[in-house]
Amino acid sequence: MQRIVQPLPPFNSSPVAGTSPVLTAPHRGRSFSWIALRVRGSGPSSAVLDVRNVVSSIEVLINDKPVSTYVPKLWQQFVAYLNQNGDTPAVDHILIPFESPGVLNSELGTADIQTLQIRVNVVASLPANTSFTGIDASACYYLESVPRAEALVHRIITPKMTAAGENNFSNLDFGSIVKLRRLFLMCLPDTADLEVTGGKNARSAITRARLKVGDLPVWDSTKENTYFLLNQSPLYKIPGTQYGHMMPLDLNLNANDFQVIRVGDTRLPVELVIDWNAVVDVAQLLIVAEGTEGAKVVPA
Repeated sequence: MQRIVQPLPPFNSSPVAGTSPVLTAPHRGRSFSWIALRVRGSGPSSAVLDVRNVVSSIEVLINDKPVSTYVPKLWQQFVAYLNQNGDTPAVDHILIPFESPGVLNSELGTADIQTLQIRVNVVASLPANTSFTGIDASACYYLESVPRAEALVHRIITPKMTAAGENNFSNLDFGSIVKLRRLFLMCLPDTADLEVTGGKNARSAITRARLKVGDLPVWDSTKENTYFLLNQSPLYKIPGTQYGHMMPLDLNLNANDFQVIRVGDTRLPVELVIDWNAVVDVAQLLIVAEGTEGAKVVPA
């Protein structure tokens, strides 16, 4: 199959504050590896516009239904752990991945879908001295017509407020995710803060995290042990400053490490327990869940 990289058609409207421009991607005969967005304009202190300043969230819609959500302020912190080459990413770009390394033929097949759209939600009010003039999009895809396989999806989950001590979450909404790959636990960033979370630092607050699927405990690690595991894995780079708590179920680029959370049409019970340090003020927990969807896991 032939790999193609090329621009996508324009969004249906200009990115005005408080609006949600939509791009409808041509998809017939294509299987997508990724879609990249670049915001155009100027910021208060730079000729390059920072996507975190002007975009509150980005949604991937398949057949008019959101399947993935990206919040640039959080996404930049999440992908900092995956930046093995150590390059500094361009602040005016954001990458939406569909293909998962370690999962053969996991690109987003489109033979069984009607529409593929990207919706960009612009902040309600642009920062002072900021001009937001447009959004450019490009895609990497293969010339092949196949049904949706195990494409990569991302979901942002906002559970109840955390409290000092042990917190148990058993009603997390994982949406269309069939296999779970990573969980990234964050605090909501301060409004005026692009990269950090002020005093609300989940890296300092979370001392231990546990995950149980059905009756099987699949993850139980302290902050220190998790840091050590990330340091040993070839998949991760420890950011210079950490503002979140990564739970890397995949440490070896092996799809067998992905945790099945749906069998057939049945969602397995998932329980997340975190220990929250009382030294850090109680804050809203926010979870970036990465996994795959599309192919169903059938009962043995």
